[in-house]
Amino acid sequence: MSLQRRRFIQSIILSGGALTLSDIFEDVNENIGSDHSLKGYSLGKNIKYLNHASIGTCPKDVQTAFKACIEKCEENPARYIWGPEWDEARTKVHIQLATFLNCGTEKLAITHNTTEGINQIAQGLDLEKGDEVVFSNLKHAGASICFDHYSKIRGISVRKIEVSVDDAVHWSQSDCVDFHTSQLKDRTKLLVFPHIDNMIGYKHPVKAISEKARQLGVKYIAVDAAQSIGMIPVDLNELGVDFYSGSPHKWLQSPKGLGLFYVRKEVQQSCAPMWVTWGQNRWKDTAQIYEDYGTRDLPTVLALGHALQYHKKASWENRTQTYKELREKAQSLCSDKVQWYAPTNWENGSSLFSIKVEGDCIEIASQLSQEGFIVRGFSQGFIRISPNLMNTSTEIEKLFEAIDNLI
Repeated sequence: MSLQRRRFIQSIILSGGALTLSDIFEDVNENIGSDHSLKGYSLGKNIKYLNHASIGTCPKDVQTAFKACIEKCEENPARYIWGPEWDEARTKVHIQLATFLNCGTEKLAITHNTTEGINQIAQGLDLEKGDEVVFSNLKHAGASICFDHYSKIRGISVRKIEVSVDDAVHWSQSDCVDFHTSQLKDRTKLLVFPHIDNMIGYKHPVKAISEKARQLGVKYIAVDAAQSIGMIPVDLNELGVDFYSGSPHKWLQSPKGLGLFYVRKEVQQSCAPMWVTWGQNRWKDTAQIYEDYGTRDLPTVLALGHALQYHKKASWENRTQTYKELREKAQSLCSDKVQWYAPTNWENGSSLFSIKVEGDCIEIASQLSQEGFIVRGFSQGFIRISPNLMNTSTEIEKLFEAIDNLI
């Protein structure tokens, strides 16, 4: 914090005045550190947390900022939730998020999770009876069920295209484009796919799929971004999609219960909001009409700004290098008993990868958790590993040793 700002804050305190949420927001943002090692987190003793694809770890610095906002709000809830500080601080977070994703603030809504944004599409997009929605089995089930539900109400058709995961791990980028676009029909109006899928971590070529699908007559493109936000650089102006829904509480490491929903300006009039409150006229012609602005958890929203600030302290170059090293370490430890089950290179892969082992993988993951290794087991016969910056090659080695002992 600058000396001038410190003196300003001290003068307010000494005079008996109150800091605004904006003051708190700027104060803690300036003091967000750059420690991405294990000691910068609150993980329990002996926990080796390798499951960021399910839910992320919130750094201590972001927790501290979060707590400061909660404490300030509780000094006078009516003032800090409904007063002018709300607008100013929330606007700053929107600007931070838009800058991070390279898009205009008018295209972004701060939601609660990925599924909320996908539900906005399933419920509100101007699809007519007989129009078709297409997605593959690589798309997370939680963001697929809503289309099945609303298809019965709205009379739209939903088609789930099956892909062999055994084949997908070997896809080239062009294979992925061809798979998705070869499945399209004249009545297909909406194509939905993940940027990075949650089973093997395949990194879909979003722009190429979108361009080819549009050439074939698809009207809308929606992307499930649960695993991409914070893990890889995202340029929404470049990707050319209509919708992009993600969860910052995974790889961006924000407090839990935060989502983001990008809606391209040109299609906002084509997607009605899932709920309507007092802000509809105020936020007209922006994606903020999709936000739940009844009584919102302001400290959590502000903490998204702190998480963005923390994330910025590690360059994309260093972040990517760490992910590659951890991934390559895991690959090098694979054997006939523990087989690599993910794309083999970084171009197609990510910091989310899986291994195939004999036995009940859900039970094996449960046994690993008793030894402090937090991973995700799948009933299809593989275990997913998803490390972040605080993880080390030593943890990966010890994980594989533990798996060898169990099988």
